[in-house]
Amino acid sequence: TAETPHATVTAPATSVAPPSSHAAHPSEGEHRRSVPVAHDGNRTRITNRVVTMLFSDVVGSTKLKQQYGDAQSMQVLNKHHALVRSLLQSTTTGEEVSTQGDSFFIAFAVPSEAVVFALRWQSAVRDFAQEEGVSLQDRIGIHVGEVYADNAKVAGKEFDFNGIQVDTASRIMSLGQGNQILLSHFAYHNARQMLEGFEFDGLDELAWRAHGLYDVKGVDHPIEIFEVGEARRGHLKAPPDSEKAKRHSK
Repeated sequence: TAETPHATVTAPATSVAPPSSHAAHPSEGEHRRSVPVAHDGNRTRITNRVVTMLFSDVVGSTKLKQQYGDAQSMQVLNKHHALVRSLLQSTTTGEEVSTQGDSFFIAFAVPSEAVVFALRWQSAVRDFAQEEGVSLQDRIGIHVGEVYADNAKVAGKEFDFNGIQVDTASRIMSLGQGNQILLSHFAYHNARQMLEGFEFDGLDELAWRAHGLYDVKGVDHPIEIFEVGEARRGHLKAPPDSEKAKRHSK
């Protein structure tokens, strides 16, 4: 058996513009809607764009508040958020789009970078929770789709992303359990193609799972759900049926 290569993977080259980049000009006769976005103090115009979206949520945050009280639980969550943002700074294309409570919305140019970031995130949070002596886990959903870039309504942010694909990404995340990374079809297959066979410092061997089709509330067609995780530390179990989603039956 060939020895698995060791490598540090950064975002593969891609023609997809990261959130802060200008989109390519459309070809002659091609019609695209464009929206104004503040950039470097000036007004410019960009087209809708295809992005890799990562949504996250802290599982059991209400229980954390009940167990430790508002003040201590907020200290823990603030440290958690600082940890995530510190990891994000080491990425090539990761951009924090918005944060609400204990949930993050982050955009990447390519699925492979989003997956590596998510794996490092969950590994770091496991260590952090152990050090703090608390039960703290994140669930993460990753999806690729075309979104509408809009002027942000949040102070300090230049833009926000909207559209059905954003909603779909959030729905995929909501199916997950603690310590779980779920992906849609394109995000999964693209990331696996780029990352399989690599090893990453500090991470276990990767495991890839296909969980089948799910009927997801608010989405008018079944979504094929996949998962990636560390082979000995990831969740790696199919999402159970719930009010949010059920296994698709033909």
